[in-house]
Amino acid sequence: MKNILFVTFMILAGCHEREETLMGRVEEIPLETRESGNAFLSQSDLGHVYLSWLEYENESKVSLRLAQLNGSHTGWEDLGTVNSGNDWFVNWADFPSVVPIDRGRFIAHWLQYSGEGTYDYDIRYSISNNNGKSWSAPLYLNDTTINAEYGFATIKKTGNKAFAVWLDGRHMAGGHSENHQHQGSGDMNLRSAYINRDGFKEDEVVLDDQTCDCCNTEVIITNSGPLVAYRNKSDGGVRDIHIMQQRGGEWLKDSPLHRDNWYINGCPVNGPAGDGEGDELAIAWFSGAADSAAVNLKLSHDGGKNFGPIIKVSNQKVLGRVDVIMHKTKGSVYVSWMESKNKDARLKIAEYNLLGEQKTEFEVASMSGARKSGFPRMVRLKNELFVVYTDVSDLGSQRIRTLKIN
Repeated sequence: MKNILFVTFMILAGCHEREETLMGRVEEIPLETRESGNAFLSQSDLGHVYLSWLEYENESKVSLRLAQLNGSHTGWEDLGTVNSGNDWFVNWADFPSVVPIDRGRFIAHWLQYSGEGTYDYDIRYSISNNNGKSWSAPLYLNDTTINAEYGFATIKKTGNKAFAVWLDGRHMAGGHSENHQHQGSGDMNLRSAYINRDGFKEDEVVLDDQTCDCCNTEVIITNSGPLVAYRNKSDGGVRDIHIMQQRGGEWLKDSPLHRDNWYINGCPVNGPAGDGEGDELAIAWFSGAADSAAVNLKLSHDGGKNFGPIIKVSNQKVLGRVDVIMHKTKGSVYVSWMESKNKDARLKIAEYNLLGEQKTEFEVASMSGARKSGFPRMVRLKNELFVVYTDVSDLGSQRIRTLKIN
């Protein structure tokens, strides 16, 4: 039986706070899976919603699995295994993805060891042309023989191609330590490339030759071209969110989304998230500047040429791990994030209008704040939100859970 929860929305009216109970419903969508994590949600142009995740077959073998939301939005239809391996690099913050490109065609990516070092691994990707029934032989997103760290890839559909960005560590062989401090002699790079219908890379470029080492990246496909959001790193160790956009086929110089001036001696493992429809864009991010952890949001109404003032989403014991969904027709932006609560955490979502005014804020689920809980993800289908997160038990076992909010 589905687990149906009723949530209380906090609505802000002027300067006075009042509570009002709306019949907002959070419904669990059952999914049969063994030990699992690293989940990702995507959506096709036809409105089909897809779920991918890593399933841990045994102590060494993992499989990248794929499912499609059924027509009644009450369950998942199994589409099988994309690929499996005993030599995959599995990281709580660097999750694989499966992205629909056009009818029946997908691109999937994952991380796979390339050498003996702890952080010697590559980004591998594969193409399916028959709705996931079979997959091409894996290719390398980073086509170099240098054993180093490559990851935090984001892949989005643009036209009949895919556009990918990733962190490329070919100049910093040696990786980073367990507390994410830099160990190599060079800097982490941010690279991008298009992947054509035949599955091969085109137009690879270095977007930034000095970035934070292990924060996730984001891509918003705008009317003018891809906009990339990522965590930069200055010579002085400031690690703020920067953006770059391609306009007229040319990449503009990177610029800070906001000058948090967050100096941190190590990577916070907390990158930006964004979404857009037409000229309406939204980007959220985590910052620990001035010893104050916060989730922030900025909106653009001109396709990313300009962003408005900073909006403080939360500074209540936030852990970050944000996601963003745009709903232009409704005039809404949804931001999700995690907050610590006693020994655990809670997953929260706030809804804003396109002027940046908060409409509602509510708690979606109680969950573990451990790294194994990963990064919750969202996708929207019409007026319903779908959320996936990793549930970690007191004994340390983990299983992904999917929710529908309407």
